[in-house]
Amino acid sequence: MPRRKKHWLDAIFEFLFGEIAPLARNIFHHTTTYIFIAACIFCAKYVGARLFEPTDKIVSYLHVIDSYGTLLLLAGFSIWITVDIILLIRKHLGDQHDEDEDQDRR
Repeated sequence: MPRRKKHWLDAIFEFLFGEIAPLARNIFHHTTTYIFIAACIFCAKYVGARLFEPTDKIVSYLHVIDSYGTLLLLAGFSIWITVDIILLIRKHLGDQHDEDEDQDRR
């Protein structure tokens, strides 16, 4: 698998987090992605509220969208980050296991 180029954020993450820098970097990237998605949902709700007259029906729809959208966003974020952490830990442990086997062979 090809290695990716170093980015200026890599040095900051390595300085701050040490060995767990790849995990911290992935969590940072996924968190910023989810913040962007949440901002898009908020903007859609805001625009929807401005486009239509604030009748009881529209207000109730917007409340449902806001409530369930927030819950789904939070649940999706939690699942995404949990899966990411599990995969990175498995990869990290697998890399260490491979290094241990290489040292045992020598």
